[in-house]
Amino acid sequence: MEKIRWKKRKMDGSDLHGQNLEWGDFTAISFRSADFKKANLVNSRFRECDFTGADFRGANLRGADLRGCILCYADFREADIRLCALENADLT
Repeated sequence: MEKIRWKKRKMDGSDLHGQNLEWGDFTAISFRSADFKKANLVNSRFRECDFTGADFRGANLRGADLRGCILCYADFREADIRLCALENADLT
């Protein structure tokens, strides 16, 4: 499977429910209010991404790198965030 690489996109409100984005590489993406419910984000790397109000309920983020991302008001209920890198992420 080819690795997904996205840069400088506006994906606000996108429906990514149940999508497989494993090992993806995402830079400078706005995912405000995006739906990631039950998505597979295992080992994905996010840089300079804005997830304000995003819905990660039931998503698998195990090993994902979210360092420095904006995660304000994001919903992580029932999400697997084990081994997730969150240094310098804005969780307020």
